[in-house]
Amino acid sequence: IQDIATELGVHFVLEGSVRKAGNRVRINAQLIDGQNGNHLWAERFDGDVDEIFDLQDDVTHQVVSATVPQIAEAQLARLRRGERIFDEAHDLALQARDDLDHANSQSDPVFLASCKEKASRAIALNDRCFPAYTSLCVAYWQELLKFWTDDGAETKRLLEQTAQHFVALAPANHSAHYCAGIANMMVGRAEAGAQNMRHSLSLNPNDTLVMGLLSNVEAYLEHFSEAKSLAAQVIRRNPKGTYDTGTAYLSLAEAAYAEDDDNFRDFAEKAIQHHPTAPVRRAFMIAHAARTGDGDLLREHWRLLHQISPRFIANALETEHKFFATAATNEKIMNALGKIDLATGELKSG
Repeated sequence: IQDIATELGVHFVLEGSVRKAGNRVRINAQLIDGQNGNHLWAERFDGDVDEIFDLQDDVTHQVVSATVPQIAEAQLARLRRGERIFDEAHDLALQARDDLDHANSQSDPVFLASCKEKASRAIALNDRCFPAYTSLCVAYWQELLKFWTDDGAETKRLLEQTAQHFVALAPANHSAHYCAGIANMMVGRAEAGAQNMRHSLSLNPNDTLVMGLLSNVEAYLEHFSEAKSLAAQVIRRNPKGTYDTGTAYLSLAEAAYAEDDDNFRDFAEKAIQHHPTAPVRRAFMIAHAARTGDGDLLREHWRLLHQISPRFIANALETEHKFFATAATNEKIMNALGKIDLATGELKSG
């Protein structure tokens, strides 16, 4: 494998095998680090010969969805060891991505500030360092989502400006349209944001991160059938995923909350399990606890949300944050959050 990687000039090699027994087919695939021969990922797929083309498509989608984050993590591991992966700009962009992951996993705005600084330096070195634009846009977006910015209007302006420049530079890059979708969502153009996400997915149908976020946008727009269909695809393609799979479960939880579906709590718990520091997931669970009068559940998630983003619910109520596109559906969660004493995290008496 190392010889093949050297000959082809690649960092990673995907190898596999196909075996057939009667009408059954088994496909094995594994991702290998071409530098040291280490196995990074492996999976087995079974299907029927009669459905071989469907199986082929399914395997392709799952392999791409699963291996991309594995490759990114392997590159970051090399970078942390002090190895040069790409040019200086792209290595900085990779470091920015690492800081972004830490900001999300640890709910720490210091890492987000570092992400923005490194991504901005990367762009200054190379205006066509596209991964840096993605990290910078996502960092601005996370600041807005978590109320980590003191000037929301300026953060929105920077997000929109960066996304527009990214699309102008790379109109065929699916990440550019993903960033444009984020920007449009955050400035109140939800339908335009959904169109951006749909276009991004058409350019790269294998990106479950975009698919998961599109499912979330569709849930926000109350296109619940579309949201649930996209979320199911994400979970099927990348069941062991983290952020994208968690976003899919969040979409299912949002749809269930709006539709008074008894599956809400199961979906919400899975969404939180995949991303415990995402405040909006805790907020939905807290709203559910307030609606059902479950004081123990309320206290548990209130305490954890307070550790992540102490003023998240207070800010959401003060700014009349929109969890759903229409007022009638949004009132379901806002009214529930309004039942909570913000000083104590307990249900208001009476």
